Amino acid sequence: MVVWGCFEGLGGGGTGKGAGMNWVANTMPYHKLTVMIVYKVEERGVRVVGVGERLSSKTCHCCGSEDTGRLSLR
Repeated sequence: MVVWGCFEGLGGGGTGKGAGMNWVANTMPYHKLTVMIVYKVEERGVRVVGVGERLSSKTCHCCGSEDTGRLSLR
């Protein structure tokens, strides 16, 4: 099984580093890369699961809680 993060909503805002950098960041072919990887993986019979990126860095990998805070505060 391959777990793939869904990048929906990325690339819409500015980077704060000028028009040239915004153009580079906003034209990255995330969709094309995703389609190619999913195609190759499924061709080999492996299941692909898409997961949302929202709050993924705030979710505890052990318990799934989104309110764990910093280690020093636990």
